[in-house]
Amino acid sequence: MERSPLASLLRPESLDDVFGQHHLLDRGMVFREAIESGSVPNMIFYGPSGVGKTTVANIIAKNSNMQLYKLNGTSSSISDIKQAIEDSSAKAEHYQADVCKVPQAINLTATEGAVVFL
Repeated sequence: MERSPLASLLRPESLDDVFGQHHLLDRGMVFREAIESGSVPNMIFYGPSGVGKTTVANIIAKNSNMQLYKLNGTSSSISDIKQAIEDSSAKAEHYQADVCKVPQAINLTATEGAVVFL
């Protein structure tokens, strides 16, 4: 039997299941409309743990047929980020997009951090 963290088991799977962030995620809000239309713009989610950044990124990726790259600023290298960008760029030529999640990006050096936000 595969074991998963409790947070993963209880994580909402649709925007309707997300608690809070009503100004962004309620029906009729611009952010939700963009997600549901499949035209997700470039964006950076920033905030403390537990506010739903990973949950919303998972929902966007799942509902938009995007791949979610999960990288970590404390353990990922600049080459990992470059590889994710390269992979995603190749798909962009065919009008496919991806979501890249980099928690702890603040731990990247200033030079490496600039790559994430370009």
